[in-house]
Amino acid sequence: FEIAGQNFGIYRLFLSIVAIVIAGVLIFGLEHTRFGARVRAAVDNQRIAQGLGINVDAVFAVTFALGCGLAGLGGALAIEMDLSPGPSTHEGGTPGFDADAVANRMAANSFLRTRWDILGNGYLGLTLANKAMVGAPALVTPPPARGGVATPPPSTGGHSEVAVVDALVPLGPNWTAQAHTAGSLAGDQTDQLQGARAGASIARTPPLGLGLDASVSWQDDDYRDELGWLTIGGHRAASGGLSHTLGIGDGRSTWAPGVYGSTRREDDLGEATELGLSQDLNLVGNHAVSAFGAWRRFAESAAAPSGGAAVRGTAEGPSAGLSYTGRMTHWLKLVGGVDGGRVLDYGALLPAQAVNASAELTLRLGGRTRFESWYQRQWYTLAQPGAPEERADRLYSRLNVQLDRHWGLRLVGSQSATTAVDGYRGQLASLLLTWLQSPGTEAYLGATWTTDDQRDHLEQQVVFAKFSKLFRL
Repeated sequence: FEIAGQNFGIYRLFLSIVAIVIAGVLIFGLEHTRFGARVRAAVDNQRIAQGLGINVDAVFAVTFALGCGLAGLGGALAIEMDLSPGPSTHEGGTPGFDADAVANRMAANSFLRTRWDILGNGYLGLTLANKAMVGAPALVTPPPARGGVATPPPSTGGHSEVAVVDALVPLGPNWTAQAHTAGSLAGDQTDQLQGARAGASIARTPPLGLGLDASVSWQDDDYRDELGWLTIGGHRAASGGLSHTLGIGDGRSTWAPGVYGSTRREDDLGEATELGLSQDLNLVGNHAVSAFGAWRRFAESAAAPSGGAAVRGTAEGPSAGLSYTGRMTHWLKLVGGVDGGRVLDYGALLPAQAVNASAELTLRLGGRTRFESWYQRQWYTLAQPGAPEERADRLYSRLNVQLDRHWGLRLVGSQSATTAVDGYRGQLASLLLTWLQSPGTEAYLGATWTTDDQRDHLEQQVVFAKFSKLFRL
C-alpha cells in the first residue's frame, strides 16, 4: 500500500509494529516492575544486589533466557527483505547475482554477531551472515508463439554465506594485535564458489614516543561477500608505518613525523606500491594539521588477461595532501583538506590523475541539536591520450536531534547528493529514530530511499527495525 507517495509492504509494517511493541514492553518491564528493578540493581552492582537478598544468578539466567527468546523471535520475524537488490558489484561476478537473476526479485538477509571479552580489553568474535534470493525468477525470454512456456533465467536462486572469526589481543601497555579469518560460499544451483580471506595487524600507539603499525592481508579469487560492497578479486597486501610523537611546550600540543609504505598485488590486475612521509601537528587538542607526501607506482600483472590489464608496463607519480581540523568553539567545528596525485581508477582499469578538495562544518545548536554538512569536489583525468578532465561532486548533510535525554531518544535525518565522474547523478535520504541506554540497550526504527536522478526513478527503499540488549554473564 502507499503512504505519502511511497509504497510499503504489509509484512514490513507488521515487523515495525512488532518491534515497537516489544521495545515498549521491555522498557516498561525494566523501569516499572520488580523484576526490572532487580535486573538494573544486579547490572549496576552485583555485590550490593546480593547483599540485599537478590538472587543475581537467577536474575541473569532468566534475563539470558528472555534474550535468547527475543533473538529467536527476531530470527523468525525480522529477516530483512531487500526489494529489487542490485546485481553483484564484484569484478568477477557471482553466480546467481547477475542482472537477470536479481531482476524483479527480493533478497532475504540475516546477520548474527557474538563476542566474548578476553584478556582485559581483548575479545574473540564470530560473525555469520547470509543473503539469499527469494521468489520466482524474472522471465528473460518471451514465450513461444503457440502457447509455450516462457524460459526462466539459468539462475533461479543465488545465495551468499560468510563466516568470520576475529580477535583482538592486548600485548602490553600501548600494544595490540588483531587477526581475522573468513570463509565464503556463494553461487546458485549450477555453480558454487568457495573462498577464503585472512589478515593480521599489530600496533603500538603511545601518547608520546615511538609508534608503529604493520598489517598483512590475503584473499583468494573465489571469495565473495554479496552482503557488502566487495568488488575486487584475489589479492595480497601489506602495509606499515613508523612515527614518533613529541610533546611541545607544556605537553598539551604534539608533533608526530612519520614514514609509511604499502604494497598491494591483485591476481588479475597488477601491483600498487606507495612510499611516503607524514606530519601530524596537534595544538592544545583544538587544532590539528596533517600533511603527507608520497610516491605511487602501478605495475601490470603478468597474470592479467590480454587486453584486460589495467596498466601496460608501469605508471608512477607523486601524491600529496594537507588537511586541517579545528574546534573553534564548543558549538563550531571546521574540517578542510586537499589532496591530489596519481591514483588507479578501478572502474576504467586505468591510472588517473585526481585532485580532491573537501570542507566540513559541524554546528551544535543548543544542547540537543547537531547539524553536519560535508562537501567534496573532485577533478579527475584518466592517463590516456586526449582524455578530458572530469568533475564529480558530493554534498552530504545530517541533522541529529536529541528528543529525550532520560530515555536516550534521538531523531537523525540525512541526505546526500552525488554527481559521479561517469555522469551518474543520484540522491540518498534516510530517517532514523534511535533509543540508546547503557549498558548496551539499543533500538532503531528507520528508512532509506535511493533515487537515480538520471533516470528519474526510485532505485531502492528500505524500512527496518532493530532491538538489541547486551548481557554480560
